[in-house]
Amino acid sequence: MNLDELLDLYINRIANRIWLAEDRHLTDAGERIRRLQSMAPEQLREYLHSQQPLADLNADARRANRNLGRANVANERDIERLFDEVMTMTYSGGVALAARKGVTLPPLETFKARSGYMLMAALGRYRHMARSGAVDSRYKNKIGKMTRLIADGGADLPSVMRKTIRELAREGISTISYASGRSMRMDSAVRRDLVGEFTSIVQDVQKQIATEIGADGWEISAHEHSAEDHEDAQGNIFTHAEYEKLQNLETAVDIDGVPHHLEGRPIGYWNCRHIFYPFIIGVSQRAHSPDELAQLKKRNADGVVWNGQRISLYEAEQAQRKLETAMRREREMLNALKPLRDTDPKMRNEWRRSNNRLTDLRLEYRRLGATVRPHGLRMKPERSYVPRGSVGNFRL
Repeated sequence: MNLDELLDLYINRIANRIWLAEDRHLTDAGERIRRLQSMAPEQLREYLHSQQPLADLNADARRANRNLGRANVANERDIERLFDEVMTMTYSGGVALAARKGVTLPPLETFKARSGYMLMAALGRYRHMARSGAVDSRYKNKIGKMTRLIADGGADLPSVMRKTIRELAREGISTISYASGRSMRMDSAVRRDLVGEFTSIVQDVQKQIATEIGADGWEISAHEHSAEDHEDAQGNIFTHAEYEKLQNLETAVDIDGVPHHLEGRPIGYWNCRHIFYPFIIGVSQRAHSPDELAQLKKRNADGVVWNGQRISLYEAEQAQRKLETAMRREREMLNALKPLRDTDPKMRNEWRRSNNRLTDLRLEYRRLGATVRPHGLRMKPERSYVPRGSVGNFRL
């Protein structure tokens, strides 16, 4: 298992726990709406003017927060386990390089202790997201507004129910807000942020190894279907001084004399999966020859024909991720509508439409998979649903 596969394994499991809690709450929301729908207008008005609506919504929120809390406890344990495995994998590569230089590295535990502050920072940021993502007044406000509209008698019941379910499914129950004003579902935010956290941890350990063995350069990892902004730099080797220029978005020259310039983001940041490795110029063997890097770039650019257009392999992979997210969200919608499908013919039609949309998304995903599979792109259907065995011992 390589580093990318290890990160995928753990981060998918962590995000899936959050999604499972979200999905359960949306199903509960559908049950809550069904119970409200079953009340006669007079009974509903009496209910609305009592203390019971607030008590019921508070109970829903407490149940959802308990489920999220259980997910968060299990996720913190997995973050610690991932730290141990990432450290072990990175250290093993450093040991092999040190041996070629005739140097003995300090014990693994020394590196863990040096980087322990980064684990504490990752856990701290996760806990902050968990607090920010707790179920808040948005759920209560949406259900309360729907109840009032129904009780007033001036709204089309199925239309109001559909609108409420759509909003809940679109926004989720746990949303992270950023200083920029952007907001993101917690499962998606955690997935993105943990990639960045653990990439930083790996880079910190690589810097320690480089210092211990006296490495005088950095080699940037290379992979298929790279993003265009990092494709020219990947796989190349830079002295420390030139690498600093590259990371500062200045023109840098690799050891072969080729200039490179990054636009917008340095290596290893903002969801970048590239890693830089210590390199001993004149001793280390480069992982990819210039010809191999040229072939990677050509295969990416040649890409595939999708929906009548030629797109790069990177763009095809991004299309996969979007379809996986769309399938996850449609499954949530379907589960939320399930308790309501027998309450009204319009609700049954809405459930059928959602089911048909999910079927169409699955077919499109399989068609894209058949298109990209010959080019080495792996489908990741586990990101479109929660396999029951994928979340450890965590159950709701």
